[in-house]
Amino acid sequence: METGKGGVILNPPLLITTFGRAKVDTSGYYRITSRREGNHLKLLHRLIFEKFHGGIPEGYIVHHKDGDKFNNCILNLELLSLREHIIHHDKGNDAKHRKICLARNNTGYRRVSIKKCDSCKQGFIYYYRYYDDEGNHKSIVSVNFDILKEKVLSKGLLWEKFEDSICEEV
Repeated sequence: METGKGGVILNPPLLITTFGRAKVDTSGYYRITSRREGNHLKLLHRLIFEKFHGGIPEGYIVHHKDGDKFNNCILNLELLSLREHIIHHDKGNDAKHRKICLARNNTGYRRVSIKKCDSCKQGFIYYYRYYDDEGNHKSIVSVNFDILKEKVLSKGLLWEKFEDSICEEV
């Protein structure tokens, strides 16, 4: 993967699947980008789930059990109602269930996202999102990627890059 300043992924990996070509979208999911197969703009993890289990009922979500949106192995996917999904992410009592969604992650590091500064419209702000021991959602913010990393590590929090963990069977 090609990375720019601060480890930001410049060109997310392109996957070639039986459903078509897929790229990482702005919410951190693999989305089909090719039109030929008839799956244009569909989410890869939903297509994989449907292939093995049939249609997805209205009001249900295909959930990544390990919280990693890149891990689309069928054994890592489960069907949850919207209510169950919200409870799972917001009310977990142990570290395994207090996962931070990988949405809008464009840096290649877990729990880290970057966005353009609203005030100056030129610089960038890095965010590290996590839950504290009481289950409260917290953020560490910095305009410098390396300083953010130091702040995160000084609190004893996890700092790691994504691994390529896409199922090869599909």
